[in-house]
Amino acid sequence: MIYIIFILQVEAKEKLMLKRDDEYYKNAIQVVNMDSEQVGHIKRDLAETLTFILDNKLARLEG
Repeated sequence: MIYIIFILQVEAKEKLMLKRDDEYYKNAIQVVNMDSEQVGHIKRDLAETLTFILDNKLARLEG
């Protein structure tokens, strides 16, 4: 099961998905295209920072 905590528009054809159930890293942020195919991940240090901000409600994503 994949838990999508937020979706953020990166470009017109990409979005970010936070995956809490990733077997390698609980703060993984996957980059997927509009067909929901994985095209990459956000670097671990940035993903850790972003999830901390979101988890502690220090920022809100809209869009």
